[in-house]
Amino acid sequence: MFLQIPIFNKGFLPCQYLSLKLEKKCATIPLLIIHDEKDNFVPLYMAYDIYHHKIRDEEKQISELLIIKDAGHVQSITTDYDLYTSKTLLFAKIHEEITN
Repeated sequence: MFLQIPIFNKGFLPCQYLSLKLEKKCATIPLLIIHDEKDNFVPLYMAYDIYHHKIRDEEKQISELLIIKDAGHVQSITTDYDLYTSKTLLFAKIHEEITN
């Protein structure tokens, strides 16, 4: 099970990314946030905000944040394909049993 969090406009506050109700329900769902370091559309601080809000309610830290260096908006996989794919596959393998 994968959770996608669409963010369409700049200027959101962290509490607007996920409702508090949704955050609590998602505390047991592992979330891998991959963000581009040089993203000029969705600021990097938003990834950190989502990540810190997510792990705050986790009993055991199961979520991760991966920042791809020197990548612009939606360029993670093309900027560092090996890191992107290895981290994604490892995260899915580790957390496969949790979501099934």
